[in-house]
Amino acid sequence: MDPIWRWGADLIVAVQTIHNPALDAFFNLVTSLGSETFYILLLPLLYWCVDKYLAQRLAYLFLFSAYVNAALKDLFRHPRPFQYDPRVLKLDPTPAEDLGYGLPSGHSQGAVTVWGYLASAIRKRWLWALATVLVILISFSRIYLGVHFPTDVLAGLLVGGLWLGLFLWLEPRLVRWLARRSVGVQVGLAVAVPVALLLLYSSGDAIPAMGTLVGLGVGIVVESRTVRFSARGPLWQRAARLVLGVVVIMILREGLKLAFPGPGETLYLLFRAVRYGLVGLWVTWGGPWTFVRLRLAGTAETGGGESL
Repeated sequence: MDPIWRWGADLIVAVQTIHNPALDAFFNLVTSLGSETFYILLLPLLYWCVDKYLAQRLAYLFLFSAYVNAALKDLFRHPRPFQYDPRVLKLDPTPAEDLGYGLPSGHSQGAVTVWGYLASAIRKRWLWALATVLVILISFSRIYLGVHFPTDVLAGLLVGGLWLGLFLWLEPRLVRWLARRSVGVQVGLAVAVPVALLLLYSSGDAIPAMGTLVGLGVGIVVESRTVRFSARGPLWQRAARLVLGVVVIMILREGLKLAFPGPGETLYLLFRAVRYGLVGLWVTWGGPWTFVRLRLAGTAETGGGESL
């Protein structure tokens, strides 16, 4: 790999000759569109304010993709460019110890899966154009910021594209199969599949991804039979749902971090999974239940079906 890394480092150094504060700020903004925080805002926005069924499928696609990315990074254990070559500037403010390994790029993989799925599902020319631009910019930002080799980015695009294609092929078949299963089987699978994957691999971003998936999956099953929330409604209702819902997400994600065991403490990994599981449960069941009770949303019977 050394010749490939040298070539990649040389390319990054050449790209960074144009770096200046304005471009640094721009590409850090672009790269934030592929971050965990951005997706934590995007998925609830879609679920609560646009189309919950679209958001459910996208969430499964993204969370399984994040698990695959974490496992591959730990398998290959490739360094970051700024760790390999001191000429490479680290322009991303994320602490180096929080970045982990480099191959494949999670930002590139996530951009392909999320924006590729939205473009495929909604099928609007403007969205295809937006998705293409975002995938290119997010991927390039990782090179410009010195946190990924070009090969990391290409691998992320490839893995993301393959995973997206597989998901698009499997999704309708799995949905039809699950619809014929009992509630108990659906809840059991929602818990058993992520837990089984964590038993296979439970480091890095795999824990929050699968923890979220447990809460999300259980919440989807329960909500569909007890709440039947509709994402329709006037703009003020949708905005109120989003603001209230995101505040609770931040309390669960960041507030519980202060109350639960920290890194290195006993049961830290378990409570980290629980914390993200509560986030997933809030998004798919707790939030919709609260919105309906507060009259910030209707149900499928009163508010009609979902609409883009």
